[in-house]
Amino acid sequence: MDHIPKEILNKYCTHQLSEDDQSRIDHHLTECEQCFSLYLEVIDNFTVEHSVTDTFTDLTITKIETSHIFDQDKLQKNKKRRIMGHYFLAAGLTLLFTFSGLFEEVIQITSETGKQKRISVSEQLMNKTNDILDQMKEENNK
Repeated sequence: MDHIPKEILNKYCTHQLSEDDQSRIDHHLTECEQCFSLYLEVIDNFTVEHSVTDTFTDLTITKIETSHIFDQDKLQKNKKRRIMGHYFLAAGLTLLFTFSGLFEEVIQITSETGKQKRISVSEQLMNKTNDILDQMKEENNK
């Protein structure tokens, strides 16, 4: 394949060619350095018709900063309202559970489980260690 003219590369960049032509140019660009360099030049000079202006980003940032989207006073008031709402909810649930007798049932259940004697893990470990030491003493005394 001969070298690709600049006009065809412009059409290639805007996808104005058939799929077969697009794939042939794809393949050619991978093999021909001269055409690939021309392609890079076309891309560098390529402009989108509906692109944004150079000051678009700066203007957008300025509008965001001056807008009331991030109004700190409003955010603080909303935060305080949420916190107070959570406190009132917690207080209301506490009163409800107290008057319904739920807390008494919980206390009763926990006191019943506390009556069952359990040996702690550290006490079990100490007992096993003592048994092993006693066995060693008996073997040494024999």
